[in-house]
Amino acid sequence: HPGGGGPPLHAHSQVLCARSSLFDAMLADRSCWAEGAQGAIRVDVPADSFRLFLEFLYTGRCSFDAGGAAASTTGETPGKLDADATRALDLLPLASLHMLPRLQAQCANVLGRAVKQKARGFEEGSPALQQLLDLSVLHDIPQLTCL
Repeated sequence: HPGGGGPPLHAHSQVLCARSSLFDAMLADRSCWAEGAQGAIRVDVPADSFRLFLEFLYTGRCSFDAGGAAASTTGETPGKLDADATRALDLLPLASLHMLPRLQAQCANVLGRAVKQKARGFEEGSPALQQLLDLSVLHDIPQLTCL
């Protein structure tokens, strides 16, 4: 179940367990975790971002530039991050938690590019830039710390 309510997203437990040792521990038959007995996992990530996370678990790739209404910039609030940057900020801690260095690197690339291009929301002193710097220190991502 993604954060923010809405309908649950379904995935094959075998795929989740094969790609993430955390999911493997949570969903194992012998698990003492509630998720193992319930067969469901709640995550504190928006549904759009969690769909990308599942895409990565299934395919080994994460198609950030997915387009759609969420990626539109017309009528957006000034200072608001674009969809790719928002999803990358959502996924970075999840990638670290699930020990997925390729996803972590992909998120870091998207965010690094956004900062270097001075994308909307990453102005000096902005909350999003501070969040990015905090995450880069917390998850030991030096390529983002030095931006």
